Amino acid sequence: APALVQALGSCLASSNAQVRCAASPCLDALFATVEPGALLGPVAAAALYGSNPRARGAMLERLGELSVSLHPTRPGLVVKHAVGAGLKLLEEARPELRNATISLLRTLHSLRGISLFDAAQRLPHETQQRLHCAVQQH
Repeated sequence: APALVQALGSCLASSNAQVRCAASPCLDALFATVEPGALLGPVAAAALYGSNPRARGAMLERLGELSVSLHPTRPGLVVKHAVGAGLKLLEEARPELRNATISLLRTLHSLRGISLFDAAQRLPHETQQRLHCAVQQH
């Protein structure tokens, strides 16, 4: 699953319109057939380390969707992968990633509440302030 998620994620930002249009339905089909817990790590990795910012932003959106479905039964997995990815990308300056990261962090805040801030305690004070601003601005 990791290689397939990475490849489909890259296709989301392809310059070829046919490839780009086919990628999203393929990801939808993958998400419909594979257990969400098995996808959370590969999707987080694609969001963190993908080569194209637009593709990484799209994977952050998918990470939020997976987090919502998995949090009730596997909150630890969500913390490990989604919260970890969101906090790592909090410093990202690219607009495609910044907006998607803020959206993910707001989703995670709605799921985790104040414990999202507990996960950020080891981060620099400025980063913690950014997190507070990100989840409080609507």
